[in-house]
This record gives sequence, structure tokens and C-alpha cells, in this order.
Amino acid sequence: MNSKLFLIIVAAVLSQAAFAQKTYTLGMIAKSQGNPFFEAAHAGANDAARDLGAKHGITVKIDWRTPNEEDAQNKPKCSNN
Repeated sequence: MNSKLFLIIVAAVLSQAAFAQKTYTLGMIAKSQGNPFFEAAHAGANDAARDLGAKHGITVKIDWRTPNEEDAQNKPKCSNN
């Protein structure tokens, strides 16, 4: 195989690998954003996502879906009540 053709094939394979990076999105729902417990959980989730991404060569995103404030009136009712 001619060396020029070999280099073209290698470049094509490497460019395909760069575009094939996997991305995972994990949803995180907490009671409120202002609660220190949930703020710490959010920070920990982001740290873990960054570490997992670096370790496995993937992208991990945390989709934080949490209200700004707690609202007791919209609290779901348990079926036991």
C-alpha cells in the first residue's frame, strides 16, 4: 500500500473517531435550588460527570430540572393519605 493512501485512510479513521464521541445526559430533579443539600448534590453530580467523562472518553451532562423555590401547595399527595 502506498504511504500517501495509508495516511489518508488513517486520517479518515481518526476523524470518524472524533465525531463518534458518545454523550450521555442524566436528569437530576431536586426539591429546590436554594436548599444547601441539593446544591451540594448538584455540585457532586457535576464533579462525577466530569470525572467519568475524562476516565472513559465520553461526555456526561447533568440536566438540572429543579424549581427555584419550594412550593408546599403543589406537593404531590401520597396514595396512603
